[in-house]
Amino acid sequence: MALDQGGSSSRAIVFDQCGNVISHSAEKVSTQRLQKNWVEQSPAEVIGSLQSAARCALKQLTEQQRQAICSAGLICQRSSMLCWDKKNNQALTPILSWQDTRAIKILNRLVSDVEPTRTITGLYKNAHFGASKMRWCLDNLDQVKLAAKNDALIMAPLAAFLARELCGNREWLVDPVNASRTLLMDIDTGTWSEKQLATFGIQKSWLPDIIHSDEIFGVIKIDELEIPLKLVTGDQSAAAFADGLPQANNCYINIGTGAFLFRLSDQKNDHKRLLYSMLHCPENSSIWYVQEATVNGAASALQWHQQIAHTNNEYQNLSKQECFSLQKNAPYFLNGVGGLGAPDWCAEFGTEFVGEGDGISQQIAILESIAFLIARNIYCLYETERLPEHIIVSGGLAQNDWLCQLIANLLAVPVARIQMADASARGAAFLLSHNDLKYSASEEWLTATRKIFSVENNETVTTRYRQWTELMEQRLLSIQNINTQ
Repeated sequence: MALDQGGSSSRAIVFDQCGNVISHSAEKVSTQRLQKNWVEQSPAEVIGSLQSAARCALKQLTEQQRQAICSAGLICQRSSMLCWDKKNNQALTPILSWQDTRAIKILNRLVSDVEPTRTITGLYKNAHFGASKMRWCLDNLDQVKLAAKNDALIMAPLAAFLARELCGNREWLVDPVNASRTLLMDIDTGTWSEKQLATFGIQKSWLPDIIHSDEIFGVIKIDELEIPLKLVTGDQSAAAFADGLPQANNCYINIGTGAFLFRLSDQKNDHKRLLYSMLHCPENSSIWYVQEATVNGAASALQWHQQIAHTNNEYQNLSKQECFSLQKNAPYFLNGVGGLGAPDWCAEFGTEFVGEGDGISQQIAILESIAFLIARNIYCLYETERLPEHIIVSGGLAQNDWLCQLIANLLAVPVARIQMADASARGAAFLLSHNDLKYSASEEWLTATRKIFSVENNETVTTRYRQWTELMEQRLLSIQNINTQ
């Protein structure tokens, strides 16, 4: 059973030994945006939705199937965090989402030189990561200050909270993948970094203990069932395994609320504006590392447009040909939703349309900007090398045919889409059972579960990408000039 806690919903999916879905349940979760750059969720609502989804998925099974469930995996948003009082067992804060960048000023004050942080953590300094949000809570919330004074404070990645509540544990445990997104973990050792803790003024005793991704985190008890929780990892990290073991000649992109790009790598300093991330940290084999790039405004950009324009997602009803036709005269979209991610890392980047267009044209422009930002990052991931043989895409937004075709045309690389939208859950199922040869990425299985988008020549796409890039560079230069005045 894979438990997938995402930005807009919690899902529970039960797989058989061949990787087929035999039950599925989802519960929506709400998000609060009370101020600019603040993105919060309710701890009680999130854990309640996950427990409800699990219970509902289990009810869809026969009694024989229920008793046959041998393990569970938990995947969630990597950079979300919250504070907790371990003495009275109460939340001290909401969940501060990975999209939350309220602590950007604190981060800039504490980390002026990015290289030491990058050398230790593999990450570029960014307010999406947990450390600056932890520091913000310590500086601004009296209840957090009091808990710290009383030796009652826990500051935890979301994964640690969910694992503890699901299993009814007293201890706080977290896996290395989620721990790494705090900006506090040494990526080479998988332990909390004393130097990073000192930089942010955070005590090690306030943090969960780090254990391997595939150790037993506890036992999930749902009604009469007891299911060992044998995997905890990040949602995007798990998605890279949805197609089986990642291959060095492919680039993997999961496109949901944001878009996250991976290529296998053991070179920490390949590109200074990208991330060097831990993909998977098993107990009895080598750690998987990747170069990673991020696009913050994917589905979240379309949600942003829905809120300001009061529109529905009309683009979903259009054919690929209709989208390409609308693209020719669409405005350009400078996509700063959630802050501009890799390789520019500009939290203050504004969001706007350049040019006129109606609601549907603006939606086309937003989808186009997602493909353009993905291309911008792929060119960085493969800066001095040939582009990958295939781009493997997954995630809810990747189910849009036009977006996949646009990426293929833009980069002149075939795109293979994993047809199951819940790629993170599928990857978790693979990680839980990949020693079983029945769940291997055979050619027959891949053919049945992939859709291929071959490259098509399209001059409009390349022309618009060049013009969009010029607009982006002008905006970034303007921000740089303002910041240096």
